[in-house]
Amino acid sequence: GYWFYNKGNPTYLTGAHYMYLQWTKIDVGKPEFREANRLFFIFWEACKADTRCYGMCYLKNRRSGFSFMASSETVNLATTSKDSRFGVLSKTGADAKKMFTDKIVPISINYPFFFKPIQDGMERPKTELSYKIPSRRLTRNAIKETYSQEEFGKGLDTTIDWKNTGDNSYDGEKLQLLVHDESGKWERPDNILNNWRVTKTTLRLGSRIIGRCMMGSTSNALDKGGNNFKKLYDASNVTKRNRNGQTSSGLYSLFIPMEWNYEGFID
Repeated sequence: GYWFYNKGNPTYLTGAHYMYLQWTKIDVGKPEFREANRLFFIFWEACKADTRCYGMCYLKNRRSGFSFMASSETVNLATTSKDSRFGVLSKTGADAKKMFTDKIVPISINYPFFFKPIQDGMERPKTELSYKIPSRRLTRNAIKETYSQEEFGKGLDTTIDWKNTGDNSYDGEKLQLLVHDESGKWERPDNILNNWRVTKTTLRLGSRIIGRCMMGSTSNALDKGGNNFKKLYDASNVTKRNRNGQTSSGLYSLFIPMEWNYEGFID
């Protein structure tokens, strides 16, 4: 984490929040510090630290910065993780692709050289960002070089990708982080409740939780996906736990009032 003085007040940022403010490129350049975002990242850190938790279910207002914060955390974790997979879902496949190509990839490209892992494929991929050693023809010399490489010359073998929206998206995969953007806007026949039952299994190995979900959305009208999201949010109440110490959904719900994070009404 990181400490700084905000108008004379000692203020703590989590490491993820620091990476967002200091090294993340968004559509206006550098992000600005907001107290609401600080609370968001502290809550997220608590979700990661809690072995009973599958992640967060964040009910938000529009333009609160969730998509950029989630994209920042995806790149931050992916560039420091080995042999891992990171996934993105949204209300449609086109939205998930747009988040990947317009947010995640530019954030990765604009990282300084000392944070950038070796990358395979195109500089601006459309489907998968692969932190692996680039493919090459397998010759005797190439094999010798591979065995003689130092540790810093090896790739992370970590990938970030997105999937089309559907009840069975990411079924059978093992994820370290799943970003669920616009989860309150899944319209029929897609159902966020059915999808969460499936994707929840991608974050655990047996009974052990090995990954987290960063879910955030404004809510559609109840008859346009909002009702299912409301059920999921209500099932994520941290004060109501089962015998395993988990909420019904496995997620922890977070609500931050609009006036805490609405441009024009905060300094």
